[in-house]
Amino acid sequence: MASVEKPDKKVQYCVKVQIWKDGFLKKTISKEFFSTSKEAEIIYNGHEEEGTRVMLSKYTDGNERSIKWKWN
Repeated sequence: MASVEKPDKKVQYCVKVQIWKDGFLKKTISKEFFSTSKEAEIIYNGHEEEGTRVMLSKYTDGNERSIKWKWN
């Protein structure tokens, strides 16, 4: 019987900048992926465009989990 190796879980962090209106997503301005949370935090903290929502999330094997978000 052949042994089956489990693939390593790939973790990526994502920073999205979006415009929302009346509770609905109107447009995603940017979506950037990073390999470390430290890099993603720096970009997340740097976005201050008025009228946008900035979200920091974590992707593990294709599943997205929101870590934090802020309204500007």
